[in-house]
Amino acid sequence: MTFGQRSVTAQEFEAANRFKINDALWQAYEDLRAELEIGVLNELIVEEARARNVQPNEVIAAEVTDKMRSFAPGERAELETALMNRLFSKYEVKILLKEPPVLAQDVTVDDDPVQGPAAAPVTIVMFSDFQCPACARTHPVLKSVVAEFGEKVRLVVRDFPLENIHENAFAAAKAANAAGAQGKYFEYIDLLYRNQSALDATSLKKYAGDVGLNVKQFDVDSTLERSAAEIRKDAADGEKYGVSGTPTIFVNGVKVHRLSADSFRRAINRALAK
Repeated sequence: MTFGQRSVTAQEFEAANRFKINDALWQAYEDLRAELEIGVLNELIVEEARARNVQPNEVIAAEVTDKMRSFAPGERAELETALMNRLFSKYEVKILLKEPPVLAQDVTVDDDPVQGPAAAPVTIVMFSDFQCPACARTHPVLKSVVAEFGEKVRLVVRDFPLENIHENAFAAAKAANAAGAQGKYFEYIDLLYRNQSALDATSLKKYAGDVGLNVKQFDVDSTLERSAAEIRKDAADGEKYGVSGTPTIFVNGVKVHRLSADSFRRAINRALAK
């Protein structure tokens, strides 16, 4: 390719854009894998119904619908994944679709809030916006998967407030950091995710009291310039890693392209196998 007086070879272009290219390959892979899994699962449900001498919808009712208890976000998806895994195991299904190359970046944890031991072999970094609905759906799913791996995994949350579309995101991030100064970061952000329609200043202060913070100190810490600077640094680092939206999640520096419990498990197990 030639731009004015400058020529760029294919190798130079690929080297400069290798993470973007890899992202596109992984996105295509995950989309195709999801379609394959759904197609195979539907066929297996029909086969399982024959084996049980029932209708396919009765298999789904017995294995998914009737097992729902809390109706919490993601519960149905988890039950459907469990059914898929059982049937794939029973009928010895293997997805032979070849994965793209795995490219890892040096995604730092900075000094951001952490759950899990510092010596854990797997570090998950989630760039999040507390007013982002997708983050609210993803965070509890990710936390649940992390808990399955015990001391092997630690979770780090870094800020990436999308201020152009979420007017309260930056203030919520500052409030979360203020809660973190009193050791209640994760308890506080759980409230933020559950109350995304009320992230005004009054509500943010109320949540501080709800989790047992010293509210006066919280007020002071919420206005510190160093907190705002830390949030801006997180966002700048995220842009350097190619983050453009939330949530964006890295497992040992490798971006996860499908935000599901099964994808998180696969990414963690891949990291542990290295």
